[in-house]
Amino acid sequence: IENKPLTRMADLPINVVNQKHLDLTKSGVPDLEKKLMEVVAKASKMKGVIVASGRGEENFVMANITPSKKKDKTLVFAEPNPVILYYNSGIEHIKSAIEIRNNILKSELGHEELYAIFCDFYKESFQGITQMIMAMESLFNQKIPENIELELDGETLTKERIEWKDFKTKLRHIVPQLTGIDFYADHNTDYQNITEVNNLRNNLIHLKSLKEDNYTHYQALCKALIDFDYEKNCTSIHKAITLLM
Repeated sequence: IENKPLTRMADLPINVVNQKHLDLTKSGVPDLEKKLMEVVAKASKMKGVIVASGRGEENFVMANITPSKKKDKTLVFAEPNPVILYYNSGIEHIKSAIEIRNNILKSELGHEELYAIFCDFYKESFQGITQMIMAMESLFNQKIPENIELELDGETLTKERIEWKDFKTKLRHIVPQLTGIDFYADHNTDYQNITEVNNLRNNLIHLKSLKEDNYTHYQALCKALIDFDYEKNCTSIHKAITLLM
């Protein structure tokens, strides 16, 4: 997914009365870019001031950060969208996991060599699967309006209470009310695939030791990672994020 910043100026609930455009590139001012950044940094700290940067034909809201360990320095940059960062990072790990799995399945590896390679596979799978669900849940929470009161099973939910609901409840019941997109009813195959990713993510995050007859503890989880259909399930996550964004 294209790594665009989070908030477009055009999407803000503000009424633009007039605009003035100044081309400073031909001003001949020494150290122009440095001085402009100093002005932007000061302006961005003023109450009520919104600072944006242009990317192509769009302008995006900028963040303003003063590092605790270097308080004389101001970092000003277009605010990233964590949803896209999590998704793109997750996809890179998934691609790596698939490549390692293919190597495991087609190669004749000794147990020592297989141990090291499988550890790499586990790490890549874990990162990819957890970041896929992080991306989706972050997007769910982005869709919650500030002053919402939503009814669910006789309970009135505020924004804060919705944010603490579990992933499956959000996907099945809350997202349709917030967006009008009902994955369970209208995209059920994708719904099932996404919940399958979430179930595996839960098994990875909330490890349960299940001692087998051969005294292994996570053998079933290792098999689940090897057998998992990464392409199919991640395609459904990509579709869901695209629909919701």
